[in-house]
Amino acid sequence: MIEYQLIRARYELAVRAALAPQGVVLHYDNVEEQPIPEAGAVAEYAIITVSFPSSTEPDICGGVVFVRGNVQVNIVGPRGAGMRRLEMLASEVICALMAVGDYPEPEGVLTGVQGIQGPTPVLGGKDPQAAVVVSAPFTARVELP
Repeated sequence: MIEYQLIRARYELAVRAALAPQGVVLHYDNVEEQPIPEAGAVAEYAIITVSFPSSTEPDICGGVVFVRGNVQVNIVGPRGAGMRRLEMLASEVICALMAVGDYPEPEGVLTGVQGIQGPTPVLGGKDPQAAVVVSAPFTARVELP
C-alpha cells in the first residue's frame, strides 16, 4: 500500500522550515482554512497543496513504489504593498523545493522536483490580498518496509 503521507510530509516539512523563519504560517490541504477578514487587509500566510496525478508505477525490483506528483504553494499578503516581499518568500520556497531531496524527514522517501514554475503573481479585482504561486511536478520513491 502506498503511504502518500510520507511523500506529502517531505514537502510540507521542507516548505514550513523555509517559511517559518520569515514569520509566515503554512496551512495544509484540508486542515486549516485561512479566513479573509471583512475589514480587508490580510496577514501573510501560505497554503501548500500536494497532489498525485499519477498514483503508482511499480518498480520492477519490488519493495519500492514510484509516484509522480505536483506541489503548489500559494503565498498571500496584503495588497498594495508591492511584490517584493511576496517574491522574496517565493524565493525561499523555490530554494526549499530545489533542496527537497536533501531534506532528512521522513526516512525512506527519495524525491525531487523537475521544473519549478513561478513566482506567478495573482492579482484580481478589488481583492484585499495579493498572492504569488510557486509550483513544480515531482517524482518520489518510497521504500516499503
